[in-house]
Amino acid sequence: MRSKPYIALLPPVAAVTLVVAGLGIFDFTNRDKIAKGVIVSGVDIGGLNREQARAKLRADLMPALERPVEIQMKGRTFRLRAKESRIAVDLEGTIDDAIAAGRTGFFIPRAASTLAGVKHDKQLTADVGYSEAAVKRVVRRVQKGTSVKPIDAHFDFTPETGFKLVRSASGVTIDRKKLEAEIRSALVKPGSERSFKPDVKYDAPKIRTADLARQFPTLLVVDRSKFKLTLYKNLKKAKTYGVAVGAAGLETPPGKYTIANKAENPVWHVPDSDWAGDLAGKTIPGGVPENPIRARWLGIYDGVGIHGTNDPDSIGSNASHGCIRMRVPEVIKLYREVPVGTTIYIS
Repeated sequence: MRSKPYIALLPPVAAVTLVVAGLGIFDFTNRDKIAKGVIVSGVDIGGLNREQARAKLRADLMPALERPVEIQMKGRTFRLRAKESRIAVDLEGTIDDAIAAGRTGFFIPRAASTLAGVKHDKQLTADVGYSEAAVKRVVRRVQKGTSVKPIDAHFDFTPETGFKLVRSASGVTIDRKKLEAEIRSALVKPGSERSFKPDVKYDAPKIRTADLARQFPTLLVVDRSKFKLTLYKNLKKAKTYGVAVGAAGLETPPGKYTIANKAENPVWHVPDSDWAGDLAGKTIPGGVPENPIRARWLGIYDGVGIHGTNDPDSIGSNASHGCIRMRVPEVIKLYREVPVGTTIYIS
């Protein structure tokens, strides 16, 4: 015969057993239901079953994820659309994670909290996939369409078009790695900003205009068609003089040269040419009437140079035998300003 205390314990034990069994059955029947308070990428799917969660995620999540990513740069818009990025959400995997987030711990307290309507306050991120190649492709498009290479200061010169100073300019390019990271983040976060301007980097030129000015403190430019010689100091126009240049058949040679030598009241070594007549091959002292090279000489190339003339009326015409003629007072001034080694462009 059982004791009275043992018999007295049977009802409470039975009641506890029934409660535990009930909680277990309740927990089992809710194994595919998402706990309240579970939010996936901003979409509240708490309290829903798998099918309901799938429908809500499709309705609320996909439209936001399928919006194009837009990059604004230099007045242009570069778009990465959902089709190109191959945006996709692993809905089943995301729902599995959402269900698992509410089913941690022992089943008794879990079932009890569910019955009591306790919210779990779980913030999850949807499992979003995309094409990494598409991200890199759109970044390359932005870079190719907007980047500017730095420009080194230099001179453009051709005998036909003449002389032009090209000033230095900084290059501009996007911060490629940062832009890629921003696009990735935008693709997987439906609530994120999807239109933005990328950061840029400025690349300094190797040769600045100031560097070129130090390299060419003095510069001469001769425009044969306009009969002008221009003196530049530190790349700034200092003075322009009228000149005469070579006649037809005896043209002043176009090109880039340097002042090779200088002389005051130079000796004239007469070329052995038909046009020199009886003076051909002779040496004429400086300062005498027979010497047409007056006052100063700045030698350029192969007997061609800048000099004063005893025929000032020839200035502004094709009149010389290849040299560049100047008025005597002006060539004296120029002589003082131009050292040997100065670059001269003749167009």
